[in-house]
Amino acid sequence: MVSKVSPKGDFSLKDESRAGRPEKIETDELQALLDINSTQTEKELAEELGVTQQAISVRLHTIKIEFYKKKLRTFLYT
Repeated sequence: MVSKVSPKGDFSLKDESRAGRPEKIETDELQALLDINSTQTEKELAEELGVTQQAISVRLHTIKIEFYKKKLRTFLYT
């Protein structure tokens, strides 16, 4: 097994954040921003949360699916 040494000479095995690796975002954080201003673009939301536009897009898709599932359950069981 070949181990790589960081340019700083750090041999630590702990995970460190790095450029290009988007941080996870919570649905609640995104929803709060949308509640304040629902006309924001994905790019604006990404900049405000410090994540990629793709991460915002994926999370918005998840929110949309959750919304329609809840709506369907309400329709079916009422």
